[in-house]
Amino acid sequence: MPASVSPTTTRKRVLDIEAALRWAYQSELPKRREDRAITAPMPAQVHPMWRAGAFGGRIDCWNRDPGFPLAMGDPSPDALRIEAAVEALDDATLDILPYDVGKGLGEHVDLRHVISITRRDVRSWIVTYARNGKRPDLGGPAEFEPVRGANGKAEIWETVSIPAGEGPDGTPWFTTFDRRTTAVRAGTYPDGAFCKLQWVRTADDIAEDRARYALWHAGLTLLAEILTPVLQTVAVAPPAAVTRPWIEAEPAPPTIRPNLARRTVALDKRRPVARRAPGRRPEPVRMNPPSEWKPAGAA
Repeated sequence: MPASVSPTTTRKRVLDIEAALRWAYQSELPKRREDRAITAPMPAQVHPMWRAGAFGGRIDCWNRDPGFPLAMGDPSPDALRIEAAVEALDDATLDILPYDVGKGLGEHVDLRHVISITRRDVRSWIVTYARNGKRPDLGGPAEFEPVRGANGKAEIWETVSIPAGEGPDGTPWFTTFDRRTTAVRAGTYPDGAFCKLQWVRTADDIAEDRARYALWHAGLTLLAEILTPVLQTVAVAPPAAVTRPWIEAEPAPPTIRPNLARRTVALDKRRPVARRAPGRRPEPVRMNPPSEWKPAGAA
């Protein structure tokens, strides 16, 4: 009787969507070799390296990323499915309204414009972060710095008001403007002097970084839903990254310490101040008169 074959079930390996993308773009897809030899005719006066390409020989792998040896085999079919899903990702379907990108940025930030610009590059950002093994960087809070002059030092200004005539009722008019000032002496400036500031990182920059992170996270979440029933050897889990780090990972507000009461000690309970012991007095300099001088070794 023929031996009965018991059905075997293959268990899929569960990977986070970020790990699955890194596995596909770092370990599997570089195995693919699609570079072709340069067969176009070359002019006579060319470099010998390019002249060799006219005969169909391989010159360099300049038209692809560095790959693996042929002994590594072809890329996994699941890696090709992941690549196809990323290329077919529709950025218009990504809803980032729940991410609350504009929290705390004010009403003057044009979120619609910032999100529309960032949305166009969501597929390229997903591939870039998968190859680098990193996540989008939020860049930190808003930053500013003083306006500096040609010598690299901060410019100091003062507000000046000069008379500009009188009004119909005899009220004096003044013209107010800002002008640069110099120090009266080293480190001392006139009263009312100030330093102008300029924004290095504005609220628009923060909104752009948040929108990129939100679109990246929403794209990974959608890819995990698309790839779960498609992949054969790998099961994909949703991203483990924080959904809204600007809200969920918000730092705790600073604690304000109460003013400490001045410590008073009664006179009768004060400890006597320890006195420092007097130092040793230097010995007087002994000077021998010339009449008593004797050469060394003389008795």
